[in-house]
Amino acid sequence: MRISTSNLQNNFGKYLRQAIAGRDITITKNDRDVARLVGIEDNKVKEAAEIYTSDYVTYEEFLKLDDGNRYEYIDGQVYMLSAPRGDHQYVSFVLSVEFAKYFEDKSCQPFSAPFDVTFITDENTHVVQPDISVICDLEKFDKEYNYLGTPALVVEILSSNTAKKDLYDKAKLYDLAGVKEYWIIDIKKKQAILYNYEEEVSMSVYKYGEIIVSTYFEGLEVNSRLLFDLPI
Repeated sequence: MRISTSNLQNNFGKYLRQAIAGRDITITKNDRDVARLVGIEDNKVKEAAEIYTSDYVTYEEFLKLDDGNRYEYIDGQVYMLSAPRGDHQYVSFVLSVEFAKYFEDKSCQPFSAPFDVTFITDENTHVVQPDISVICDLEKFDKEYNYLGTPALVVEILSSNTAKKDLYDKAKLYDLAGVKEYWIIDIKKKQAILYNYEEEVSMSVYKYGEIIVSTYFEGLEVNSRLLFDLPI
């Protein structure tokens, strides 16, 4: 990232947090590179989904983040997302294809990340990017195609760096926001965990080789071998 000296002076806290998070920032003066703002190695981002700043951030402040990076906003906390690995993307692609086949002639439609989902709860506004979102309330897209509704089903594909957030923070948020079903795909353990939030929370675990069966969408089934037999 390249920023001017005046920009740095006016937004020093913002760029300091980004440097601590692992971004190298080049400072320019009169269109010439004059300095660099670099975080100390031990403080750099070591996870794919790292806390962007320890400060509480309002939703209005979050909306002003526009530097080309991907972010999630949960309970006033901003998380910076990095590009997923190849195994993650392979599983996401295969699952997206299976979902596309199932929903081809139905009113609900699947959307793949990067795609912002904005939840408004009694306590806060949250913005997340599930790996896959199945949306039935298509009328909740605004004129700019921003989605302000609640997906019926969401999928998160775990990595060792995002597991805690996906297993706990997002599981709680999805339940609170009214999501009907939450799929957690664990590539390392070769298993899928499905939460149904319709009434009382129920959980199903599918091991490698088993058929993953949706508890909300009748007939939606995925052979786990398709997800976990990676060609890479």
